[in-house]
Amino acid sequence: MDSLFIIGILLIGVIFIIIISFLFSYRNKKIKKQIVKLSQAIKKKNQIDLNFQHKFKKLNNTELVLYFNHFNGKRMYENFSLYNACYDYLYENETEIKSIIKIIKSNINFKKEYEEEIDKSFVQTNLEIVLASKIKVKKFYKYEKEIYFSNFINPVIEFKIYLSKEYVTPAGRNSYKEAQIKTFYQILEIWETIKKDKIVKSSEEFRRKYERSLVSDKVRVQIFNRDNLTCQVCGDSKKNNNSIVLHIDHKVPIAKGGDSNLSNLWTLCKRCNLGKSDLILENIIN
Repeated sequence: MDSLFIIGILLIGVIFIIIISFLFSYRNKKIKKQIVKLSQAIKKKNQIDLNFQHKFKKLNNTELVLYFNHFNGKRMYENFSLYNACYDYLYENETEIKSIIKIIKSNINFKKEYEEEIDKSFVQTNLEIVLASKIKVKKFYKYEKEIYFSNFINPVIEFKIYLSKEYVTPAGRNSYKEAQIKTFYQILEIWETIKKDKIVKSSEEFRRKYERSLVSDKVRVQIFNRDNLTCQVCGDSKKNNNSIVLHIDHKVPIAKGGDSNLSNLWTLCKRCNLGKSDLILENIIN
């Protein structure tokens, strides 16, 4: 009997505490609503919010997932770089990435201005208004500050790329996985590298190196066969004189804007090629 009495008292105590807490919470909510209506500071913040709301831009997606599993073997999987995969995606989707970076950079700058404006604009409500509200002055100013510095606008200032690669052995006995997450600032670093690389690739020096790299051993054999192992200037042929050294040459030199298309390549003997230097011999011959 005594134990039931004690349990009953405890239950009544718990119910009493719940009721008191509810009433206290309800009363505080009512006071806060009244403060929101009367507060000069909160009205000022609402105006600041309106002024900045249209400045912040939205993104349809704040993350991107890139998944790779096209591997023919473990070595291919191990040699595959997620960093390079991210680099390639950014490089190939320049318009999309530039738009994302522009929006986030803009939002970051306006967020800084917004927060500075909020901080410097806070001024407590006039005392006469507080007294007329019949809310204790200390409580009014406490809640006013809490409400003012809460519920900030949170613009999109982050974009992430989730990269992962996976390889499962043919028998399915072993599987290998690797994952990385690139944050906005990491993406920005890669993008800056891409911009520098594009400048280099657009340079004349890069163009010349690239064009020369296209003259592979396979291309050389193809040109020699097409020209029948014969110098296209003097007519000497390797078939008639095995000691002749033949070169693959650019009709229009790379230094003068020529490329490595097959139509701009021909066979010259060493003597003609050295004598030609960077002249456009085809113009002279024609």
